[in-house]
Parts: sequence; C-alpha cells; structure tokens
Amino acid sequence: MQDWLRLKVDALNSSWPVFWLFCLFLVLPVWLVDYPPMVDLPGHASQIQLMHNLRNGDFLYSDLFRRYYLTPYWGGYVPVYLLSFIFGVLASLKIVITFALVGIPYFTKKIINQFGGNPAWIWLCFPVAYSSPFYWGFLNYIITVSIG
Repeated sequence: MQDWLRLKVDALNSSWPVFWLFCLFLVLPVWLVDYPPMVDLPGHASQIQLMHNLRNGDFLYSDLFRRYYLTPYWGGYVPVYLLSFIFGVLASLKIVITFALVGIPYFTKKIINQFGGNPAWIWLCFPVAYSSPFYWGFLNYIITVSIG
C-alpha cells in the first residue's frame, strides 16, 4: 500500500502541468468574484486611487494629503499603481494578488527541488496561500511571503 501511495506522490511531484492546474484552481476564487474577500482590500484600493488623484493637479482635496515616501508599503503599492494605468485599480490588485498567491507554491517548489527536500510539502502550500493574512487583506505580507 505504501509503495502505491509513494508512486502516486512521486508522479504528482514530477508533473509541472498538474502543478499549474493546481495554481489555476488556487487563483480562481480571486477572479470569480467581483471583490476578493479581503478586509483591507478597499483600503489598499483607495490608497492607489488617491495616488492617482494626487498626481492630477485638479484634485479638490489635495491640500489635505501628504505623500510619505518612506513607508514600507511601497513594495505592494508600486506594482499595483503601475498596472492600474492599464487595467484599473481593482484588476491590478487582482493581478498582483494572483502572482503573490501563485508565488507561494512556485518558489517553495523551486527551493525544495534545489535543496533536495521532500516534494510532498509543495502541495501543502496551496491551502496555506489562503491563510489568515489573505482574508485580512495584508497585501504587502502576501507579496513578501511569496518572494521571501
């Protein structure tokens, strides 16, 4: 019984198409709804939109806001801000979230393959991507975890 299970796990671990299929299933919940279920996502979207409004000279409330360039949130805001010129704020947030979620199992697979670890651990990264920081909407944390 254990040999049969080991054969199945080995076949699953060596298959990149199966991995990418799991990645597709991983990001489907982000794209199938209008707004992903992330508590802080509206705040992040408003920050990006505010950056666009402050960039324009005709924003009515520009004297009420100041730009602080030494904030740790630039790691998540810069890619969303740049993409929002093309796709809009919400779609840009979804694109960055998609890459961050896929990055967790992808880079884990790369690290495990490089160091010769047990490849069965890769499959545990898929449910980990939707952990508590995702639902709270910690955008920069999710991006950092996938890169880190």
